[in-house]
Amino acid sequence: MCTFCEHFVILVIGIEERNMLKKIVKIIFVLILGITIIQFNIKKIEAKTLVQDKMVSIAMKEKGSRYKKKYGPAPWCTAFVNWSARKAKVSTKVIPNVTNSTTMYKQLLKKGAKVVKKPKKGDIVFYKKSSRSQTMIHTALMTGSKMSIHGNYSHKVSYIKATDYRVGKGKVSKSRIVYVRPNYPKAPKKPQLSSAIISKNKISLSWKKVNQASSYTIYMKNSNNKIVYQKVVKSSLSKYSFIYDNRKYGTYSLSIKANNQVGSSSSSNIKKIEYVPPMPKKEFYQI
Repeated sequence: MCTFCEHFVILVIGIEERNMLKKIVKIIFVLILGITIIQFNIKKIEAKTLVQDKMVSIAMKEKGSRYKKKYGPAPWCTAFVNWSARKAKVSTKVIPNVTNSTTMYKQLLKKGAKVVKKPKKGDIVFYKKSSRSQTMIHTALMTGSKMSIHGNYSHKVSYIKATDYRVGKGKVSKSRIVYVRPNYPKAPKKPQLSSAIISKNKISLSWKKVNQASSYTIYMKNSNNKIVYQKVVKSSLSKYSFIYDNRKYGTYSLSIKANNQVGSSSSSNIKKIEYVPPMPKKEFYQI
């Protein structure tokens, strides 16, 4: 083979190798980007930890601790539950700011809590003075269906089975144990979009407010189901208007979701609008 041909072959192979290297770099970049997006979405999901999970986590970190002033006044079993709730930013509308077991039990029920037979994480366990009594002698926080974390039990924060709680030498009978599920916040229900009206480039929405919403998110999508407008508004609002200055004709879909610290509702019903961009102003020139 001539020298020129050899150089030409080497050049072609070099170009092919560079092209292959570029493709490999692109693939690696896409994989890294995909992993980053997945990690970001996981972090977003983790950010929506339930308040009862936070409360239990806070209480468990105190396991083995002796009495501390930060817990509240002694006797401190109810004060410890209360302290854990406040640290987790549980509203006093859910768990009242009291340090007496009987008072907490009664106020929880007034605030929508329910007595349950099968406890779970975040429930509060009460121990009655006797089977027929409504006077509570001790309070603790359930960490699951069986285990519980107690303030002021054996003079410390103790982690035991709820049914292993003792008064004197014997265990408390099951008839003296009451499990209460506080009225923790839930993801709001789906809102109802009442109207969507367009006037020139101004779009106006109205909806029916739902309970337990801390905000609403408005979505507008084009015919390709791509979000072209998104806005979070206050929970006090039931209507909102905005200016849309896109230059593309088309049919757009509007919907709304309700949000709170737990998560978001499913999407509302959809209202469609026909968007016609405003005509540009005519300019006149004097000749």
